[in-house]
Amino acid sequence: MALTQVKTTGIAADAVTGAKVADDQIDSEHYVNASIDHAHLANDCVDGDNIADDAINSEHYVDASIDHQHLADDCVDGDNIADNAVGLAAMAGGTDGVIITYDASGNPVHVGPGSDGQVLTSTGTGSPPAFETLPTSGKILKVAYAASTASQDLGTTYSFTDLTDLSINYTPASASSELHIMADVQTYYRGASSSYYGYMDLQLLHDGTTVNGEAFVEYRNYGSTSSYTMFSGMTHYLGTFNSSNTNARIIKVQAKNENNSTAGLVINQYSGKSFLSVWEVGA
Repeated sequence: MALTQVKTTGIAADAVTGAKVADDQIDSEHYVNASIDHAHLANDCVDGDNIADDAINSEHYVDASIDHQHLADDCVDGDNIADNAVGLAAMAGGTDGVIITYDASGNPVHVGPGSDGQVLTSTGTGSPPAFETLPTSGKILKVAYAASTASQDLGTTYSFTDLTDLSINYTPASASSELHIMADVQTYYRGASSSYYGYMDLQLLHDGTTVNGEAFVEYRNYGSTSSYTMFSGMTHYLGTFNSSNTNARIIKVQAKNENNSTAGLVINQYSGKSFLSVWEVGA
């Protein structure tokens, strides 16, 4: 039988069905451009083999669609994070009081937490810092202070006399401390001649015992034409005493006129001011 040529116009609309088309006969040459839409793709038919390398960019990601399990190990580093992008809320939780630092290899490590009263100290190059108890050695533990503006005339009595208001009732903080005792005494001499020497002894007492001996001070004055001459000076004296225990004790200043003439010794004359202080240093 002779074949009859069938023209497109002789085929009714929708007359050619899948049953009339041989398998694997329709290729991309016969697709209308952009004619294959999402609805005509089978589920899971598009995989990595069907996507060109470097073809999918962030425009095609659903917002917040990439979770932790879809990140390759170690894929996020400093080059992938914008400056100032990681805040405290994005960091893993930790322990209160712990500080992040680095070890000798440059790896991050944590230090602490320390305990109440400890301080963070350096342990040297190549070693993380550590929380340590602040040593008491060399530390000022307590300070006590007395001041006097009382004018006190010692006259020509050549014996040690307590100076008014320059006394401290002191209780050490530690039995192993050193007590550094300092006195600054404002003194005036009045002389009966135009040329003479003035002498004064100053001593610190710790519960009645002299601390480190006496401080001997010499005053000189020449050329005055007055019958009585006044001159002054501030005498500084430092004594050291081991506390030995934490019992209360009296610390005070005494002065003595050592002049061999009729000159008199006056403390804090004309609005002068004298001081006594105790500095306790941890051993």
